[in-house]
Amino acid sequence: MMLLVFSLILLSLASLADSQTHQGRIFGGEIVSIESIPYQVSVRYKGKHNCGGSIISVKHVVTALHCWCVRACVLMRIKVNLMYFAFFSLGFNIEHFLIHFGMNTRVESGTDSSPVDEIFVPPRESDVRTPDIGILQLTKTLQFSSVIQSIKLPEADLEIQDGTILQVSGFGLTSFVDDDDNLRVANIPKVNDDRCRSVHLQKIGKNITTAEICAGNFEVETNNACMGDSGGPLVMDNLLVGVVSRGSSACGEAGLPAVYVRVTAVRDWIRDTVGF
Repeated sequence: MMLLVFSLILLSLASLADSQTHQGRIFGGEIVSIESIPYQVSVRYKGKHNCGGSIISVKHVVTALHCWCVRACVLMRIKVNLMYFAFFSLGFNIEHFLIHFGMNTRVESGTDSSPVDEIFVPPRESDVRTPDIGILQLTKTLQFSSVIQSIKLPEADLEIQDGTILQVSGFGLTSFVDDDDNLRVANIPKVNDDRCRSVHLQKIGKNITTAEICAGNFEVETNNACMGDSGGPLVMDNLLVGVVSRGSSACGEAGLPAVYVRVTAVRDWIRDTVGF
């Protein structure tokens, strides 16, 4: 009886997660061509743009953990870790994902695409939740061109000073009422870690870990990442320093900067996983 109930719960959660594929994009920003940020990709689930991502080699793309564990993350949110890992290993269908490269809008096919062969997840520290980042190993080997290129990774000891202007990119919503499919970028300042941690705990009850970085504006509404921009790149000096993770429901909200995975915090894991 318990097994039947457990199975029904899993099926219900799977259906719910399938219906909640993220499709939000950059809030504000300006239109750019893929030639200017050729590392940007579109992670598509069942044929629809779901998230962004960044090319880091001819065989690997970095994106957010929750972009491809849409089923597993429902369970992860209620902190039932054993159920999460059991369901992930049994119920996740990697065949529904296709990565598209070299496009200027989220509806184009681009110049190339590849299924995903394998997904790598960082280890969870005992006192910190699993960083919201994953590495997708592609089935095919990419051919680099003017519209398909990798982005360099920082070393683990790189420090980003408060106020440094960073660039985030994704497939573009300029406002909540303007449906725009174009690739866009926005420039936003890096926010003090302690201040960001304090405001996130106060406003939405979520902590900012040492594996995360904040960017946005405390004083005024600003351009920023929005919902399904998740997994996309946060860049400084042509280095991938962050991966879009989460923010407020009111994208670009003043006083609540968006949260990104801090790539330097998982740099050693990336090197151990892909060899560079």
